Parts: sequence; C-alpha cells; structure tokens
Amino acid sequence: MHRKTLFSMAMFLSFTAVSAADVALNPQHPQSYTVVRGDNLWDIAGRFLAQAWQWPEVWRVNPQIQNPNRIYPGDVITLTDLGGHPLLGLQRGGQEPGGRLVKLSPAVRESRHEDPIASVSLEAIQQFLTQPLVLTQGDIAAAPSIVGNQDNHLVVGSGKRVYVQGLPAQTSSTLGVFRAGQVYRDPATGAALGYEALPVANLVITQLGELATGTVVSANREILQGDLVLPQGEDEVPEFFPSAPAAPVEAQIISVIDGISQIGSHNVVVINRGLSAGLQPGNVLAIFQTGALVDDPQRQPRSYFGGTAGRPLVGGPPRLQLPDSRAGELLVFRTFEDVSFGLVMNTQRPVHVLDYVRNP
Repeated sequence: MHRKTLFSMAMFLSFTAVSAADVALNPQHPQSYTVVRGDNLWDIAGRFLAQAWQWPEVWRVNPQIQNPNRIYPGDVITLTDLGGHPLLGLQRGGQEPGGRLVKLSPAVRESRHEDPIASVSLEAIQQFLTQPLVLTQGDIAAAPSIVGNQDNHLVVGSGKRVYVQGLPAQTSSTLGVFRAGQVYRDPATGAALGYEALPVANLVITQLGELATGTVVSANREILQGDLVLPQGEDEVPEFFPSAPAAPVEAQIISVIDGISQIGSHNVVVINRGLSAGLQPGNVLAIFQTGALVDDPQRQPRSYFGGTAGRPLVGGPPRLQLPDSRAGELLVFRTFEDVSFGLVMNTQRPVHVLDYVRNP
C-alpha cells in the first residue's frame, strides 16, 4: 500500500553535519510561515535557510506537541534567535471538525484529519522507486525472458498473451517487462557500472510452467522477444532523512533521465557512485561545475611569443584553471552497487552531464 514520505524530525536530528553557527539564513526569509496543503519540507526549509538540508541544525519543537516528527497543513513554522544562532520552531495549527481551533495545551488532545506533508516532492521520483532501474550483467543473464506472444504479433498491447521462459515455480503474479538500455560508464575509467533498465510493460502471470503464460496489463513500448521479466517492487515510498554522506564522496553526473541537455530543479540524474562508496538514500550532495580554462594574461606575452623572430611557441598559450563553482544540490533517493539516482533539488546555474558532485 502506498504511503507518503514522512519527514521524521526526531531521527533527522541524529544526522548533524554542521553546527547552528554555520547555518546561513535565506536573505529573504520570513519570520513565520503557515504550512498549506501541497507543501513539502524541503521547500519550506528553503524559505528560511540558504541551504534547506541544514534544517535539523536549527530545529526546535514545542515540548507540548505530541508528534513533532509530523508537520500538517495549518501548522506554523517560526524563526527565532538564540544567542545569535537561528532557531526554527513549530506551533501547531489546524482546526477540529466544526471549525474549533486546536489549541496547544497539556489538557487539550491534538486531533488530525489530514496526512502530514512529505519531505520532498514525490511527483518527480514516484516512478523510480519501485522499478529495477539498473541491471548488472549477472541480472541480465539470469532473468526470465519473453520468448513469444499470442498470434506472433509484432506489437503486443494490453490484454494480449505473452510467453515467458525461465520463471521460477513460485513467483509473484504481477511482474514487469524490461529491456537493457544504455550502459552507465565511469567517465574516468570507462568501466561499465550497470545497464539502464527500460520499462516496457506490466504482466499478470496466469499460468506457470516451463513456458509461463502472462497477460499484458499495460505497455509503454512494444514487447520484443528477449525482453527481461523481473519482479516489481512494492508501491511504497521510503522515508528520507536528508544528511551529508558519512564519508567524502567525489562523483560525477553520468546521465539524466529523459536525455535533456540542461538540467534543472526536479530533474532525475544518475551519478557514478553508489552503495560501494557508502552512499545511502537521503544523502545530500552539492553539484559543482568545473572551472573553465582561460589564457594566463601574465605569462602569455613572455612565453607564448618568445620564439625566434616572434613566432609563437609550440603548444599554445599557458592556461589557467578557474576554481569550480557550486551549481546546486541533489538528494540521493535510490542507490545501487556502483550508481545512484538523485533528484536535483535546486540550481544556482545550469547543470550538465559530467558536472561533479561532492559532500555539501
């Protein structure tokens, strides 16, 4: 059963990476903000803080609140100062049926009739949370596959039968059909890190056997002989606790979903580090653009034109590497052995494939 991502403040506080003294406020921050339906916690934090993921460093709740780990429409987030350090507090709001305001008092029971708000926008990542997404060579070799279809049609649509070879005797009745797509490669070594798993269709298995029979429930593209049949994950969203990685991470964006050339907020990207590098869902990484190479104005007249009779020296003018510049942040939401999927949360300048990501 689907459940919304919740932002557990109690657990979130355990992931401290900076002190409150290091937290910068958004120059346009309000003094308070009333939560409305459709909000998410990352965006709310961004109203107050320059770096939204640093929310736990400045979070304080009213001790009278029974469930501070959940924030609801009608609640009020307030900004205060304690010894020169910013603090964000929570005041419960909302109304009981009939219009009576729910007051914060030890003698008054809190009552909620809405779901708490999510930590991040789920629309951008929902489709990526249950599908395999990344396959290894071993996955491809071992997976059951499509061997044919009803009436040998070239295009198989909803309601048609397909035949699957290699399904185990005990298997889920609902399965996904996938096709191995592009190879994810490490930009530095060229090593294959995995294969994109392209979603093709969903099946319901109606009869098991050496050649199992399945009925196509829905199809994104035509089903071909050799397509892989794999289990679908449960339609459940994990809880994300934004934090810096436990160890230093140096990675690059190696692909962007949907193949766009310029990456912006809420785009999903693939990076060339995963579980083997210690990354976990909820880790926040900063995106950096490599500094441009420019001519060295101080050395160019002396070295570049120092040849015989003023001819330029071989190799061109000396070059300077400008410092890398921070371009945005991403939230890792799905990890595999050597790659991870991340949601770009915000950008300060255009982001591109091969930009670097590091600890924030």
